[in-house]
Amino acid sequence: MSSPNPSTEPVLLLQTKFYRPRVSPNALPRPHLIEHLNQGLSRKLTLITAPAGYGKTTIATQWLDQLQTQQPPKPHHQIAWLSLDESDTDLVLFVHYLIAAIQKCQPGSCPHTFAALHNPQPPSWLQLATLFVNDLIEQTAPLILALDDYHYVENETIHQFIDRLLHHLPPTLHLILISRTEPPLALPL
Repeated sequence: MSSPNPSTEPVLLLQTKFYRPRVSPNALPRPHLIEHLNQGLSRKLTLITAPAGYGKTTIATQWLDQLQTQQPPKPHHQIAWLSLDESDTDLVLFVHYLIAAIQKCQPGSCPHTFAALHNPQPPSWLQLATLFVNDLIEQTAPLILALDDYHYVENETIHQFIDRLLHHLPPTLHLILISRTEPPLALPL
């Protein structure tokens, strides 16, 4: 089945995919894990992997909630969240979701990538990744981009896109991948 022509069909995005889940008041606090995650902010990637039911999304949400409310305040990170699912199989739609998640924090960001997605002939994954990185380097505010349930991504082209992004990540961006399995990326960074 081919992808719809991005220049002629509207892109409908499920808005609930952009919201972090709420942490249950009964969730166990894990300060040692939070501190370990804080130390990882100096790197390009935080990878949270464990089998289903181990609390990956909960710890990520607790951590990100704490970063936004930390006292004393540290340099503010804007946080973009994207929950993935089994429908995330098309690169063009995936990149639309990435841009929309980032634009929730930084309106108007990624204009060149967005424009390229609407060309009659969509660019290659490599061109999209290059445009995306170049757009992100224009953003001066620190940003954390969290991709929850990354294990649902089975499209090799999406993995190549993310791998390219990771290897050329702008210094203002930190990527979090939350997954049941280690993603097929060229790790470590």
